[in-house]
Amino acid sequence: MNILVIINHSMAFLLELSVLAAVALFGYRLSDHAIARWIIPVILVAVVVVLWGRFAAPNAQARLVMPNLLVFKIAIFAAGTAALVGAGQPVWALLFGLCVALHLALAIALDQL
Repeated sequence: MNILVIINHSMAFLLELSVLAAVALFGYRLSDHAIARWIIPVILVAVVVVLWGRFAAPNAQARLVMPNLLVFKIAIFAAGTAALVGAGQPVWALLFGLCVALHLALAIALDQL
C-alpha cells in the first residue's frame, strides 16, 4: 500500500475523532447548567455518529456516492470547524480546517472517497 494512502487513512480517522471532540466541546460550552453540560454533548456526538455511520462509513448500507459523499463530508467537517469557533477556539478551527482541506484533496487525488 502506498505510504500516502496510509497517511491519508490515518489522517481521516484522526479528523473524524476530532469532529466528535469539537462537537462535544461546543455542546459542553452551550450551557452553564451541570446536567445540560453533559447531556448536550452526548446528544450532539450521537447525532454526528449516527449520520456518519449511516451515510459515510465504508460499510454503510446507505453510503453516499460521489459527489454527494464529498458534500456530506465537507458538511460534517465544516460543522466541526464551526463548533470549534463556537467553542472559542478559532486557532484550532483554522488548523482543523486546513487539515480537512489537505485530507480531502489527498482523498480525491488518490481516489479514496
